[in-house]
Amino acid sequence: MALVDLFKFRSTEQKIQFSSLHHKVEKYFPSSNEREVIIATCIAGLCARVAYVDLDISREEIETLKDILSKWTRLSEESIECIGNMAVEEMKELSGLENHLYATPLNDVLDKREKLEVLVALFALSAADGVVSNLESEEIRLIAKSLCISDQHFIAARATVAKSLGALK
Repeated sequence: MALVDLFKFRSTEQKIQFSSLHHKVEKYFPSSNEREVIIATCIAGLCARVAYVDLDISREEIETLKDILSKWTRLSEESIECIGNMAVEEMKELSGLENHLYATPLNDVLDKREKLEVLVALFALSAADGVVSNLESEEIRLIAKSLCISDQHFIAARATVAKSLGALK
């Protein structure tokens, strides 16, 4: 067997890795289907990452995170509250170490239009406190790349909060 064949064999057996948040939510909500758990945890994780990129999460950002989750899932208000709190705590503990584990699974379950809607939601979250900081915008740019979203679509999503962009204030 050639060395190249070893790499081919390993790549075909790779499984999607999930974040520790995913595992916690899956354990807490065992009756939820896998797609719903993926969407809830990945979107909550990305939202928490954007909100916490400046090492501070405002009350408005937390409320917007929960609103976003309610739009993307059919979970109860209590469940959304729980997942939102878990995501924020997870982000504070890990300081973004698992970012790729939030974007990669979404590539498998969302189409291009839905991923663009995620970016628009992330910008709405970052504008919740009145200003989209450069740090938040750059974090969303990295997320866009992880979601395989073009720069053109990133710019279109950012335009939805043009009045709140920190660079323009």
